[in-house]
Amino acid sequence: VDSAGNLFVAGTCDKALGVNSFQACIVKFDGATGATLWLRFYAGAGITVSGGLAIDAGGNPVVTTTCVPFGEVADYCVGKFDGANGNPVFSTLLASGRSFLPYHVGIAPPRISLDAGGNLFVAGTCQAGSRRRFCTFKLNSAGVSQWTSYFDGSGDNTVHSLALDPSGN
Repeated sequence: VDSAGNLFVAGTCDKALGVNSFQACIVKFDGATGATLWLRFYAGAGITVSGGLAIDAGGNPVVTTTCVPFGEVADYCVGKFDGANGNPVFSTLLASGRSFLPYHVGIAPPRISLDAGGNLFVAGTCQAGSRRRFCTFKLNSAGVSQWTSYFDGSGDNTVHSLALDPSGN
């Protein structure tokens, strides 16, 4: 919900363009009437599945997705949109050199959280060899990568949620 009380919803929409035409979508609704204010697709080649959604201090939605190009390994993508009109602000591909696990293998899609400075934190599950690991990314408010970290505990590890404390940790 933005400061005006409007609601943002992110999901996966079928654009009815043929086989595997699913794309992440973001809808802004009027908080008072429920009327649709705008709809935007966050599309890449192949299937793009929505993961997390956060609203920055300026009322702009930021969405994480699993991007699955046809016949390729999945990646995570982050897109920021202008809250007023839905126009894209930036799109960033998070490539780690490891295979990201999309939702259809029973793994939660990437999660997102923002700190007070507008920095973005994204966490998801990636695979290296036969084991699952946490993949965590920090991007600045312009979508530029600041760091990437992996948690390689024993056995399989799967990300389900992401939260920051008031200090941004």
